[in-house]
Amino acid sequence: MRQAGDSEVAQVRLATNRPARDAQGQWTEETDWHDVTIWDAAALAPLLRKGSRVHVTGRLRTRSWAQNDETRWRTEVACRAHDVVVLTRSDE
Repeated sequence: MRQAGDSEVAQVRLATNRPARDAQGQWTEETDWHDVTIWDAAALAPLLRKGSRVHVTGRLRTRSWAQNDETRWRTEVACRAHDVVVLTRSDE
């Protein structure tokens, strides 16, 4: 977590699983990874652990920057702590 003004900001990676068919037509599960920035996150720190199941509501935000003469892009979910519901902790 980092400090941004008066707020604690957490940047986390969120995995979502979805069904997909492989080349043989069999159903498998694929994982997509999402970057999430949570503002005012201090209250969530004791609750979030790797493997915690969460529900996040936020807005998509796309940023760009120049790096080595190339433009880089990043799309993330931006939300506040009250937009995150911890469904289960990883130690439960």
